[in-house]
Amino acid sequence: MSLQSLINPFIIVFIGVAPFWLLVWVMVSIKKRTTLRRKNPINTHLLRSPGQSLLIEAEDISIDLFSYLFITPFISLYFYAYYLSSNKTNTLLILLGISLLLALLFIGQKIIKLFNKREKLRLAYDAELAIGQELNLLMRQGFYVFHDVNLKNTLSEFNIDHVVVGKSGIFAVETKGRSKPMNSDGDHGFKVSFDGYKLMFPQWDETDPIEQARRQSKTLEKWLSSSIGEPVTVKAVIALPGWFITTTKKTDIAVINGKNSDKFFNVSKEVELTEKQVKQIAHQLESLCRNVEPKAYTKPK
Repeated sequence: MSLQSLINPFIIVFIGVAPFWLLVWVMVSIKKRTTLRRKNPINTHLLRSPGQSLLIEAEDISIDLFSYLFITPFISLYFYAYYLSSNKTNTLLILLGISLLLALLFIGQKIIKLFNKREKLRLAYDAELAIGQELNLLMRQGFYVFHDVNLKNTLSEFNIDHVVVGKSGIFAVETKGRSKPMNSDGDHGFKVSFDGYKLMFPQWDETDPIEQARRQSKTLEKWLSSSIGEPVTVKAVIALPGWFITTTKKTDIAVINGKNSDKFFNVSKEVELTEKQVKQIAHQLESLCRNVEPKAYTKPK
């Protein structure tokens, strides 16, 4: 096997790909020229939207999926070009066939994993968007609502899906998107029970969301207390959109489905905040969440 026999197939593949890369170069050049001539009128950072981190992660996975799908035909083309430029023996054909099959199996496995992960992220995004839109209605009643709040502690960095602030208290809302079973027995397949320790779905139980919600509310509580210079209390809330919730025992964590949110957040008075405190807390959260850069007419990084 000579070096030239390995290089020739690359040359053939490059000739086939050249028109595509030329088109990409033209599109990038046009974008750069347009960016130099136009300016985005929005010159301040924007607030984070519901599920923004999930959306960005899903978009990154979509790019990875496209990359694997894009490279697959060129792998086949390379093996075929190598076969045509070689001695065309049966042994070589079998070896190339086995190599191609292994490569396709590897890529197929990656694609399946990425696809499944993207579907879970899309479900989580739909759930956060649905709850976020319901919570936004609270702003009509004087509440402040923030989404995708990024916090850091000494060990890790994480996001709180939604934070609601009003005179009735501070609420850290952790949203979970859970698909419903298709073979449900009437309405029982759409019910989840919370006993204060675990979430009991029709076919499984979960405790991780409870621990996560409690941990995040405590971290937010410490951060806000330090930021405004006085102690505050944060109520942990778990939101399960689309599910019918039954709470058999009340604890420090509330579980809601997002519908009629005003009844919960107005009635659930953990503490009575003054208008000054509400504005101070809202100011700190806004400074934390206003970090989204406008995208139109921006130079590629």
